[in-house]
Amino acid sequence: MQRVRLGATADGRLTAIGHAAWQRCARFDNFCEPIVMATRTLYAAPNRLTTHRLVKLDLPVADSTRDPGEAVGLLALEQAMDELAEKLGLDPVELRLRNEPALDPEKQVPYSSRQLVACLQQGAAFRVVRPQGLAGADAAGPLAHRHGHGSVHPRQPAASPWTSRYC
Repeated sequence: MQRVRLGATADGRLTAIGHAAWQRCARFDNFCEPIVMATRTLYAAPNRLTTHRLVKLDLPVADSTRDPGEAVGLLALEQAMDELAEKLGLDPVELRLRNEPALDPEKQVPYSSRQLVACLQQGAAFRVVRPQGLAGADAAGPLAHRHGHGSVHPRQPAASPWTSRYC
């Protein structure tokens, strides 16, 4: 279970980010997926709080499968960003661009490599937004299969001692 809270000024600058996660795990294990990790570094805000709670249950020992648990957290964070953009009357890509940090918000150091702005701008060039939804898509021509928007941020941290460092 997750709870994401965002605060922003009327022009879309984030003032607060809160992301809490509750995750199940075996009673005799402390394994956890890094659900809130991406929230710590993706966008900057002067007020930030992330929490991760383990709920001990009678379950078998778990482990990551296919993707680090960040994907689950990114889904919640990006959905919240989309909802914020809608409330503020902003384009969702523009909201993300306005909140692109110059430094890693967690460590306050420059990024060695970060191409998120270029990625968002390139993706936005292919985006076709239809307020009427899929109705009438046939009349839209060859781009009819492209509708709405989405945001995915592939991340691969340099080192991953998740359970000892972040949970």
